Amino acid sequence: MKLKLVESASPLALIEADLDALSRDGKPIRREFGNGNRLHMDPPLPFLCVHVGSHRDAAFHAVSANASYLIAADIDLAGHVARLVARRIRDHCGAFLMLDIGMNRGFESSSLSRLCQLY
Repeated sequence: MKLKLVESASPLALIEADLDALSRDGKPIRREFGNGNRLHMDPPLPFLCVHVGSHRDAAFHAVSANASYLIAADIDLAGHVARLVARRIRDHCGAFLMLDIGMNRGFESSSLSRLCQLY
């Protein structure tokens, strides 16, 4: 019997597969991808609450109390994941709303929105 070496898939590839299963089968997403990053969606809803940062403050708890949320340690990762989710959910539901909930993180407040522009 030959053993195969399995390369770890990128978080975005895994999330894309999760989004396929969510759209096709209604399978919930509960994806953790290192450094406290987490995507949770159950069921497919036309919104995503986002918290960027590593502090478990009030904003973190407000976001994680939702049925559809993303917690990411850094803005770049949050932008890539949110953009992927936005495109897929907009196609599935016909609309999409992103709620960026957080404290002053030392960068322009529209940074995440700018990263997630769909057009």
